[in-house]
Amino acid sequence: MAVHYGDLVRAALMEARPAGLQTRQLIAATRLTRSQVARGIQHLCDVGAAEHLTPIIWR
Repeated sequence: MAVHYGDLVRAALMEARPAGLQTRQLIAATRLTRSQVARGIQHLCDVGAAEHLTPIIWR
């Protein structure tokens, strides 16, 4: 399921670039819970590391 969350998070971040989104904005944009957003971001980080892509930095 993290793959689906990751897809939603990635799509929301791509639409908002380059400004990015704060966590609460990302939650609103994806309609996911805070934990689902966190899992989606972690999935994106894992995939990016495995495929040697630009890392995602999230605070």
